[in-house]
Amino acid sequence: MPRRINGKQYYTTREACKYIGISRSTLYRYCKEDSSHDAKYRDRNGWRLWSDNEVEILNNHFNTLLVGDLQ
Repeated sequence: MPRRINGKQYYTTREACKYIGISRSTLYRYCKEDSSHDAKYRDRNGWRLWSDNEVEILNNHFNTLLVGDLQ
C-alpha cells in the first residue's frame, strides 16, 4: 500500500515493480546504469521511495521497451 508523506503518494520498490511489471533486479540494474533514474527519496532505513511521477516515467519507459520488442 502506497505511503502518504506531506500529501504526496510514494511507493516502495516492491510496489513500483509490481505496478510496472518488472523484477526488482531489473529496476536496480536500470538505476545503476544511469543514476538519474534512481528514486529521489529514501525512508529512514535507506529504502527507495518512488513518487507517482517517477513510477509513471518508469512505467512508460519499460512499456515502450516491451512494445518495441514485439514489433
